[in-house]
Amino acid sequence: MCLSQSVKNKMEFNSCMLDDAYIDGLGNRFCIDPKLVSLSEGSLDDCFSFRDYKKQNDTGTEECGSPHAKAQEQSMTDVEIMAPTRKLKPKSKEYKKYSKNVKERFWHDIIEEGYSAYSAAKKHGINLQTAYSWKRNWNKQIYLANQGLEEPSKKRGRKPLLNKKHMELMNSLVEDDASVTLDSMLESLRLNFSNLEVSATTMHSFATKVCNLSVKRISKWPARSSSEFIKGLRYQWAKEYGDKLNFSDNCIFIDEAGFNLSTRREYGWSSVGEKAMVNSPIIGGLNISFIGAISSHGCISLKVRHPQGLVDGKKGKLDTDATSSKSNPIGTTAGHFYDFVQSVMEQKNQSEELRNLKYLILDDASIHKRHYIQLLVASSDLELVFLPPYSPCLNAMEEFWAVCKSKVKKAKVEKKEGLNLAVCESVNSISIESYEGFCRHAGKYIEYCLDRQSF
Repeated sequence: MCLSQSVKNKMEFNSCMLDDAYIDGLGNRFCIDPKLVSLSEGSLDDCFSFRDYKKQNDTGTEECGSPHAKAQEQSMTDVEIMAPTRKLKPKSKEYKKYSKNVKERFWHDIIEEGYSAYSAAKKHGINLQTAYSWKRNWNKQIYLANQGLEEPSKKRGRKPLLNKKHMELMNSLVEDDASVTLDSMLESLRLNFSNLEVSATTMHSFATKVCNLSVKRISKWPARSSSEFIKGLRYQWAKEYGDKLNFSDNCIFIDEAGFNLSTRREYGWSSVGEKAMVNSPIIGGLNISFIGAISSHGCISLKVRHPQGLVDGKKGKLDTDATSSKSNPIGTTAGHFYDFVQSVMEQKNQSEELRNLKYLILDDASIHKRHYIQLLVASSDLELVFLPPYSPCLNAMEEFWAVCKSKVKKAKVEKKEGLNLAVCESVNSISIESYEGFCRHAGKYIEYCLDRQSF
């Protein structure tokens, strides 16, 4: 809670925010230190707003100015492809399918008219071998029915080398350690089951097709995030806010993220047998901080914080007039966050769609808990809700940033001005259904908190 419950209950509508102080409904004056909210270290630059997002959606263009949108506008043209010729295998004889009507007439002539399989096949244009096979199977079914027997199932091939017991062991190995390798699984199977000789190919096929396992990029989480203490904090948070919060209806999500100019795609194209190579700078690219706010209605506000005092985009080199890095931080500060919350409140007040939003959802970072920020929010009809520690999945901004970064990686940005444009284009390309999905998916983790499950 941003203020104690007793103070909050006493607040009236005549509270106001001044330039250097805040006055509550009881007439109490709280001084705000101008130095704390000073943005002399570099203000936030406007990058995107809810007004921009609505304007973009109203025009009906999802990816304005992006290479993908321009490619869609171009007409499809025929391209002559010069590919090396390969010897193709001769096509096998095409399988002929017979309609239900043809089959019914065939069996009517066989059973009712007394035709032979040969005569009925010739009459209806059915392949002789197909007709003989139908008649042979029919005779076999009649014989088994008269004898009261059932046709035994045909089991072809050798007995499988791996069975349910092997599957249970492999699943337990993966559950204990997600980074276990296929070789380690094979070694464990050989230790637990004597005389087991299977190849790595068989193991891979068994793991994917029978055990329903697949190889994924490992997600690394702090060990403390699964501790009973953290689960208890999540449970208390869910009990307090679970009935109030509706992530798809009354919540605004806020979070910061860093983008790097040297970020590129992890996968690329190349000729078969050759590596996919791209040029990468020896020194890491410039880090630029963004701070954003979204809801199920779309992107409400997005601002960028450019590091001050950097020369030619190189780390570690400062202008002669610049102060030290300690007094001139690179990332966002409490002052920046104060400025950003003000912009979110302005966007909310200017749009009818955002009027029913009541809660600001954000993590428990220290810059979010400053007293003057809590007073700023308390002067409006909003309420700060801090997430429990180690719980990023409860913030819909996590998926929003993941989608933005995946799109920015494709843009091959080299200058910070281009990074701003790439981020704006990525936000433009995110549909309203995606924002609804971000919020809906984050809301599902409240049940995990109540059940004390790990995530």
